[in-house]
Amino acid sequence: MIYLDYAASTPMSDTAIHAYTHSAKQFFGNTESAHNAGTDATHLLENARRCIASLINGHPDGVYFTSGGTEANVLALQSMIHSFPRGHIITAGAEHSSVLNTISQFKQAGYDVTYLSYNENGLVSLERILEAIREDTILVSLAFGNSEIGTLQPLKKIGIELAKRHILFHTDAVQAFGKVNLDVSEMNLSAVSLSSHKVYGPKGVGACYIDSYNLMETSYARNCS
Repeated sequence: MIYLDYAASTPMSDTAIHAYTHSAKQFFGNTESAHNAGTDATHLLENARRCIASLINGHPDGVYFTSGGTEANVLALQSMIHSFPRGHIITAGAEHSSVLNTISQFKQAGYDVTYLSYNENGLVSLERILEAIREDTILVSLAFGNSEIGTLQPLKKIGIELAKRHILFHTDAVQAFGKVNLDVSEMNLSAVSLSSHKVYGPKGVGACYIDSYNLMETSYARNCS
């Protein structure tokens, strides 16, 4: 069989397999334990946080490891939306099911949601986003890369406009991470979802980046307005 579905999942690289087996054998201690095995595991974990943060130009304290992209999406969205007792959310109609299902739960809880459509090139235009923004808009969530046709959303342009309006910005970057530049500072991203098995790593491993300073600053600005 010739495997051509790398957008869905990749095989583990030899480097990843070696790192995975080595860490499982040598760094098995509980990171909360005070003994040497626990301390060694803690050092490895913190180094991994620093590595992920450096790849996206973020801060290590904002990196949270998850069981994959799905959990990363849920963690990011719940952490941000729960900062507001009510509000308006903007997303697109063909986001990953973990994004749509999580936002749907907030819709049932009383939040308003706008689902934007894509143009013929698979893009959500900045103009459509700006038209959809309301006084009570608290969050925009858009996937960076489309898993079917590979379209990349112009996150930098969108992020600049959302930052001006104190609106949180989340991207599901599972398809794009490791393939194109992803800079949370330059793109004004509040949260990012990542997954290992799209970039030759093991399944069941992901990460969520949440910029706590951005979240607190935006929450304060919105709640005080």
